[in-house]
Amino acid sequence: MIQLTEKQRQTLEQGGAATASLDNRDVVLLRTDIFHRIQAVLETERALIAAGHTRGPVQIPESLTGLPLSAAERATLGDVVVLPGNRFEEIAELVLDDQERAAWHGAIGAAQRSWAQENPC
Repeated sequence: MIQLTEKQRQTLEQGGAATASLDNRDVVLLRTDIFHRIQAVLETERALIAAGHTRGPVQIPESLTGLPLSAAERATLGDVVVLPGNRFEEIAELVLDDQERAAWHGAIGAAQRSWAQENPC
């Protein structure tokens, strides 16, 4: 059973990846919404590489799959995906990429709204 610390809870609330121990194995906890966005990016990258749309040889990223949880663990953790602990660095990098991508999308949306207000039809 996982009992989250306040720091782990805050990390998850802020969209970060938190490390924990589950049944004597190291795991990474990630909010489900962020996991799905990261998983979609990895799927897209794999498809582009498989189709040969690269400028040179590129290694296909490994799939990211959540570990199974018991009903009690799901109830305790809530809307969180549990991932293998040995992939923490990779997952943390993917989370950072996701945060930067979200910031860019937000900035673009704000610029578009601003432009639309300054240039009405």
